[in-house]
Amino acid sequence: MSEADRHREVVELLPWYVNGTLAGRDFAVVAAHLSGCPVCRDEAAQCQTLAAAVQSAPDAAGASAADRLGRVLATIDALEADRRHAGSRAWSRVMEWLRDLFQRTPGPMRWALAVQAALLIVLVVLAAGPGVLAPRAPYHTLADGGRGQPAQGQIHIVFTDDITERELRTLLGRVQGKIVDGPSTIGVYTLEVGPSTADDLKGPTRGARLETLRPTVTGPRAPRPWWWIVLPCVALLAGCAAFDRGRSPSDAIPEQLQDRQLIVTLASAPSELWEAMRATLARSYGLREIGAFPLLSIGVQCVVFQVPDDRSIEDVLARLQRDPYVASVQVNQVFGGLAPHGDPYASLQYGAHMIRAGLAHRWATGKGVRIAVVDTGVDTSHPDLRSRIVKTATFVEGGERTFTADSHGTAVAGIIAADADNGIGIFGVAPQAQIIVAKACWHRSITTLEAVCSSWTLAKALDFAITSEARILNLSLGGPPDPLLARLIGKALERGVTVVAAVMDHGSSAPGFPASLESVIAVLASDSRGLVRIPTGLARSGLLAAPGIDVLTTAPGGTYDFRSGSSLAAAHVTGIAALLLERNPRLTAAEVRALLVGTAQPIPEAGEGEPRVVSGLVDACAALARLVSTASCS
Repeated sequence: MSEADRHREVVELLPWYVNGTLAGRDFAVVAAHLSGCPVCRDEAAQCQTLAAAVQSAPDAAGASAADRLGRVLATIDALEADRRHAGSRAWSRVMEWLRDLFQRTPGPMRWALAVQAALLIVLVVLAAGPGVLAPRAPYHTLADGGRGQPAQGQIHIVFTDDITERELRTLLGRVQGKIVDGPSTIGVYTLEVGPSTADDLKGPTRGARLETLRPTVTGPRAPRPWWWIVLPCVALLAGCAAFDRGRSPSDAIPEQLQDRQLIVTLASAPSELWEAMRATLARSYGLREIGAFPLLSIGVQCVVFQVPDDRSIEDVLARLQRDPYVASVQVNQVFGGLAPHGDPYASLQYGAHMIRAGLAHRWATGKGVRIAVVDTGVDTSHPDLRSRIVKTATFVEGGERTFTADSHGTAVAGIIAADADNGIGIFGVAPQAQIIVAKACWHRSITTLEAVCSSWTLAKALDFAITSEARILNLSLGGPPDPLLARLIGKALERGVTVVAAVMDHGSSAPGFPASLESVIAVLASDSRGLVRIPTGLARSGLLAAPGIDVLTTAPGGTYDFRSGSSLAAAHVTGIAALLLERNPRLTAAEVRALLVGTAQPIPEAGEGEPRVVSGLVDACAALARLVSTASCS
């Protein structure tokens, strides 16, 4: 039996287990499962509390049937009050979310947002009636259910359309009742609650007669004139338009890239328990859940929480690390695409010629090799790229709107796989490779090449790339060490995926993550003379160099431009790796790296790094010649 099936069996047996009426094998099965399932233990505790509420009353033994019925009805009333309180809590959460959104909105747009929110609230109240602020109970009990008086030990009850299965189970558990008949033609059920006598139940015991259930034109659910709805809708649309006009591309920061977020991977448990585990964590630590997603490649479920401004994020993180529901927890960190500047007057496409890609194309063009570009979006309609892109996905909130206008990913994809011999533009290092675009990064402004990503977006993009069976991961980005991303990259390498990353060529954290991982092929940018400037404080050797300064590549809108940065250097190396894998698909990531390092051309190094930090400038033809016995690069 699977773990999920075992869990379902245990949940079904819990009422008998807590009442002490379960014995033999079933008792042993439930007890064993509870010992390793914290969520199940919580469910069992709730069942015990509910049973005790009815069973342990002081006068239970000698109480009359009328008294027992009174306690049942009181329990129903309490459940109705709980539901109303829950509705109040839900309303409070909505208002808290609106306040948080208002605080994070730039000053000039706050009034537009406030007007829009107020109109939305008015629209909801007018459309739904005042009852929306005080949720209705999910049932009515009746003295007369349309069939005369209830029989002994029975109540006539009507459930509302929106009652949930959980609410129904809770109600029946609290009153120790069961449904014995119904529904009637008007939706009345008969609920048996225990032994009684006809005398005990004479006359109305509670609630309203049938007439009170009929809708009236003056009640809270009365229909509204059509103009009560149309006018707020028009006003709301005007508010939305005002809000949109106040926005600029740099204002609308995607949710995945905002501050004070924690990524939690849940402890191993059946998938049916994930929702309850997430809710328990949010409630226990006073956090707001803002996202949840599985990482199929490593078999974990992630949840992202927003930490309130008045809480210490370090303190919350430390407490979560000790929670049995948590396998791991980390801050949602920020990463950047590495392409800071450009010069439109450089030599045309010197990069592909310097690494001798044209010569290598006699034996391989990367045909059929799948490369995942984890970056910004890409201009999928670009004439040099449209036939090369086979799959796309975005993991940035609102990323679809700017996908084809993104510069960074378009530049990287062009270096790797721009079409060759099509009579236009440029050619890529692997012009017949297949590109999978996984958008995890976002341009702060459409006028700059700077792009930012987060642990959240990158984790989802890497998982997508791995499950899409990419043979190469191109990571033209860098940031701080990240355990969740390191785990995903490790899984990719385990599956035979070659991972290429750009070295951070500025700041004190060079080479940056993921270039700092020894199993990753880390790449620095060289200029048209083959000169490499080594970042100060570089803490890794065995790096490769590739053209990355003033390189001509594809740009959004079907155009071309000169770009610079180690992002483009990494793209050159990714293209060579695709050529090698076309010739020999069985190559491991370590073998691909050994071929690149073993055939790299020595180059001078400038800066304060160690003399041989860089193994050399990559050479596509020389690397491929190691796999083709008849090849010659002369």
